[in-house]
Amino acid sequence: MIYVEDWMLSSAILGKGRDYREKNFKAFHDMLAVLAYLDKVELKTRAYLKNVGERELRRKVRLQFSPRGAVYDMSVEECLYQSITEQLYHLGELIALLWQEDIKPPSMEWFSNNPRLSNA
Repeated sequence: MIYVEDWMLSSAILGKGRDYREKNFKAFHDMLAVLAYLDKVELKTRAYLKNVGERELRRKVRLQFSPRGAVYDMSVEECLYQSITEQLYHLGELIALLWQEDIKPPSMEWFSNNPRLSNA
């Protein structure tokens, strides 16, 4: 799910397109590596969103899934919406896998799971 945000922001919105390379997921040997990648992506996303206005949200960008894959012309706003939608989709897949193993998934309310919020 982290990759979806990274790919959408870097490839389409920031215009790296074909220069953007998919992460080598085998390089993540432990959760600390995953969390480091999460921090890096969140910092990049926050830096981008800090100054986004209406004009930027309406800007048209090109999204291509692979060098020979489908091409979509979308607004930045649509790209951000797609990123959120796809992340929710994958979260649902993870929940379904937990159910199949008779494991109760964690609470999904963002406010009860956000490590940046203090419960004090």
